[in-house]
Amino acid sequence: MAFSMLVVISILLIFNVNIGKLFPQIQSPKFKNPYLTSFLFGFFFGAIILPCNPAPIILLFSKSLASSASFAGFIGFGFGLSLPLIALSIASLTFSRKAIGVITGNIRKINLVTGVIMLLVSLYYLFFIFKIAG
Repeated sequence: MAFSMLVVISILLIFNVNIGKLFPQIQSPKFKNPYLTSFLFGFFFGAIILPCNPAPIILLFSKSLASSASFAGFIGFGFGLSLPLIALSIASLTFSRKAIGVITGNIRKINLVTGVIMLLVSLYYLFFIFKIAG
């Protein structure tokens, strides 16, 4: 089911359909300190990607409950996920705007490449791993 949905999303990306407009927009909370905002965003993003990496995260979390030293690894995981946001908040405003401008200026190319890669991976899984056609 998931790879079938990825096929649909891939096709929408290839044809440059903005699927983000179909969903409600939610603003994340912002604090006066941009480092705190970036850290918390990355930290909680770790909880969102938990289903993608269950074994390593469950192992890390269970070890963190057993000793306070391992808890630092769990905090480090959240910190690591927030590093790109921290880097952009440390960078100058001009550099950040240029970087974001390059990304948004090439959004069509990014969507096309991403859509093609996702489509190929989805079709591979559907036809060769799950063998839906045979």
